[in-house]
Amino acid sequence: MRSLARLSLPALLGVCLACFGDDPGSSNAEQASTPEEWGLVEELRIGSLDGDEAAQFGRVSAVMQDRAGRVYVLDYPTQEIRLFDTDGRFIRTIGGMGRGPGEFAGAAGMNLTPEGELVVWDTRNRRFSIFSRNFEFERSVPRHATGVIYPWRGGFTPVGEFIDWGYSIRPDAGAGAGPDDLGEAASTGDYHSIRVDLSDGAVDTVGHFVGTRELSRTGMVPFARGSILHQARLGDVWISEPTSNVLTRYSIQGDSVSRHVLPGDAVPVEQADLDSVRTAAESMRLPVVHWDAVPETKQVVRRIFDDAERFIYVMSEVVGAPLGTRAEVLESASGRHVATLHFPERVAHPYPAPYATATHILAGVQDSIGVPYVVRYRIVRPEG
Repeated sequence: MRSLARLSLPALLGVCLACFGDDPGSSNAEQASTPEEWGLVEELRIGSLDGDEAAQFGRVSAVMQDRAGRVYVLDYPTQEIRLFDTDGRFIRTIGGMGRGPGEFAGAAGMNLTPEGELVVWDTRNRRFSIFSRNFEFERSVPRHATGVIYPWRGGFTPVGEFIDWGYSIRPDAGAGAGPDDLGEAASTGDYHSIRVDLSDGAVDTVGHFVGTRELSRTGMVPFARGSILHQARLGDVWISEPTSNVLTRYSIQGDSVSRHVLPGDAVPVEQADLDSVRTAAESMRLPVVHWDAVPETKQVVRRIFDDAERFIYVMSEVVGAPLGTRAEVLESASGRHVATLHFPERVAHPYPAPYATATHILAGVQDSIGVPYVVRYRIVRPEG
């Protein structure tokens, strides 16, 4: 069964594109037992206000950890990837602002190939840059997808295929770019998973997701809601419903697999929320704001990430649980709700997306004056 789900683009002041769908697959809300309570213990904190310059971040847009435990931090203002060892000691910088080989202009995501090469998603240079295992620049391939989805959702499937996400493929992509009507995709609300050959940049479409926008094209709708997409490292795709705590799992080709319901009620949009947005909109002189289209409740699911082995983590904003304070944990294979993970401090949103391994989670946080840090937490589960 094909989905009617539309992927979302997080945007300024809580605005995103909404994606409404049919009811794909059967509901899988059952669970064998009461979900466990998981905690986190801080093991490492990287960041500084006025100390080591390498640990002074402007805005962290992505974090990642490799098999050796090294931490990768992508700092958006400087367009640098800063590499730290497992103890937080600075190793080196990769990239930097520019248009030349090995430089970035709009880098906002990164992945490691199965062989350990570094792949960097650069939207403004419209390319992927590939670095060797020793972090020497090797090559770049053009990005043919149109449109972006932040934070970066693409990556490798279990069989080593690299997937990008976009509205469509640009007409100059050449033979094998996909159906002839892809040029109309952005206007009709289509979204595609796109296979990219990182040796030569050749592309073809893999999956096709169709939906509509809650956001008006003529201006901003405060608190507009939209589905959240996550391409899991095990190969499937998880998409949330815009107005509830419901997720649907799809194949990378776009076929529905199962449907999952998580606990929690949507948070109402209060007058204080509207006042805050109104002040910001006026200060930024936004020309058109559709106050009459503001929804009654805020978006529920805000972020989905996984550990590449067993679990899917879903961060939601629900009554009694402010955004960034906890995540619901699902088994990747069954979708069973097995635990609630509690963060010891509020995780930054929307950037960077947390990065999980089987035993740890990397996340961005800020202190009371807004200084950004990257923290590595060890997951604590009940004994037995």
